[in-house]
Amino acid sequence: YDESVSFQDKCQAIRYMCHIPHKQMRNVVLECCKFVLGDESVSVDERFYFFSNNEKYFKLEDNVVYELFPWFFEKCLSDNYPYLITILCCKYIIRTFTGELRQRAKDFLYSVINDDKEQYQTKMECIDTLLEYGDKKDQEYCMPLLDDTQEVHQEHISNSIRKMLRNLIKDRRKLKIVKEMEDIHNFLIDTKRTDLMEVIHRIMMDPSKYDG
Repeated sequence: YDESVSFQDKCQAIRYMCHIPHKQMRNVVLECCKFVLGDESVSVDERFYFFSNNEKYFKLEDNVVYELFPWFFEKCLSDNYPYLITILCCKYIIRTFTGELRQRAKDFLYSVINDDKEQYQTKMECIDTLLEYGDKKDQEYCMPLLDDTQEVHQEHISNSIRKMLRNLIKDRRKLKIVKEMEDIHNFLIDTKRTDLMEVIHRIMMDPSKYDG
């Protein structure tokens, strides 16, 4: 709770807390997580990256992540967080939960899909999520919304990303060793490659979409 401590250090302290047995550990860890995740002075992307367990080495316990996703999903809805973050929460919830919460997550995705004013790519994120993790009824609804152009587009993006990453990793004059996606992200900031920042940011937020 010390305001002089950086957000990153607070996150790391909470990760360690998960692995040190103490009284009411789960409740204490959840309370601390919600405190730092509610800090609006920190970008929502950084906060989501912390609890969604994209850290490579030292992670939160799975049961803590399980408890936090529904809470953060509600915060996304109430505070109008960016659609990408809300969609990623929906993705986890639909994949992991059952019942009313799962249905609420699906309802949100459908609301985006059926919004005539919403961007095409955002709708495709929702459609992809329902096709991959939804029920047969969801898949039957979403499949006709896809077309050959979208499939080619996705394949082109994936191939372009892989090619771009290979080239960055091979360029040892500028980037000697790449251990984390964050290394590439920081490298692009330093070299002001704003044209690639959005792509790398997308991979960092949801690595599973670009496995391989």
